[in-house]
Amino acid sequence: MTAILAAGTDAWGIWHASHPAQIPWERYLDEVAMAGYGYVEPGLFGYLPIGQADARNALSARKLKVPGGTFFCDVSARSAFPQTAEDFSRTADWLSGIGADYLILLDSFSRDPETGERLKPQTMGPDQWAWFIEALHNLGRKAKEEFGLSLLFHPHCDATVEYEPDIAYLLNSTDTTFVNLCLDTGHHVYSGGDPVTFWREHHSRIPYIHLKSMNASMLARVRRDNLPWAEAVRRGVTEEPARGMVDFNALSHALRQSGYEGFAVVEQDMFPCDPAVSLPLARRTIAFLTGIGFVTNPKS
Repeated sequence: MTAILAAGTDAWGIWHASHPAQIPWERYLDEVAMAGYGYVEPGLFGYLPIGQADARNALSARKLKVPGGTFFCDVSARSAFPQTAEDFSRTADWLSGIGADYLILLDSFSRDPETGERLKPQTMGPDQWAWFIEALHNLGRKAKEEFGLSLLFHPHCDATVEYEPDIAYLLNSTDTTFVNLCLDTGHHVYSGGDPVTFWREHHSRIPYIHLKSMNASMLARVRRDNLPWAEAVRRGVTEEPARGMVDFNALSHALRQSGYEGFAVVEQDMFPCDPAVSLPLARRTIAFLTGIGFVTNPKS
């Protein structure tokens, strides 16, 4: 097994391309390198410099590489697909130009993360599913054929595809040539799933992982009070890996058994975030994860 650790932006309180509560991108990259990472996700398009040469120089100056990057859109909005495809191409072109291999697609929230207001149905009927799969195939083909990227769908909480049966249906309905999965262990637990068991059952479709965990007592409160995602995060529902609900020892064992060779991006949603928190947290997390079999460099 070579599960290579990479840094994710949300462990530095970065959720947006631009927001006054976020640290500058220079500090983010500096601290990622100082923590001991060699790989980093760059955040949404526009957080790092949009000039590819500028972004590459910023990364190489800190000896950092980008395995993949994220893109949010409303997959189910058929009428908006032309604009979605245009925005997707912009992000894909940028990611390809800074050395990424993967584009991680997250469907937009079905429930407003701030207010909890329902934005679109939680479930899809046959016609909606048919379009959803068609849209993913179209985007996956575009990513592969035009930009040399592999498209990975990322399920998350308060979204149309959130729970294990829907994720499994999506996998069974998509062509592995164009669509595979980014498993987020934290969102999987948040929505009541078992990420280790899910990995064992579907690992052939999962070339990329987001490592995240949850605080059990806070998650129980979130479920009791039906809190939206952003409020849950502010109350501390995410937890550092060494102390959370996900059994990372069991996950490491499962990865080793299956011969996993890929990236494991470390995340902990914190927004807003005290800037003094992230670097010590990253160092603790790297120490914990490398102690159970993950690596920060494929040669280590």
